[in-house]
Amino acid sequence: MTMTVELLQAFADAWNRHDIDPVGGSRMAHGSVEYRYRYFQIFYDAGAVWDRGQDPTPRNSVGVGLRKDGFSLAVAFPLKDGRVDPVFIAGMNF
Repeated sequence: MTMTVELLQAFADAWNRHDIDPVGGSRMAHGSVEYRYRYFQIFYDAGAVWDRGQDPTPRNSVGVGLRKDGFSLAVAFPLKDGRVDPVFIAGMNF
């Protein structure tokens, strides 16, 4: 029990020693809307990262994917200035 408390305290000390911010700023907002039908999914994501005193620049993307038994495979398309740069995503949820 004492070892667990010491380990948790060491982790908390290490965490507090570093300012951990999202890449690109110290503020973050995000949201997602998702529709699923059996294994198929379609989604819309929006978010922004910025520093204090700056205006946030929103970013948006749409995508489609497949999910089964905690595993997901998707492709997202960031909505930028008429360009199409697909982003492929694979992951697992436990």
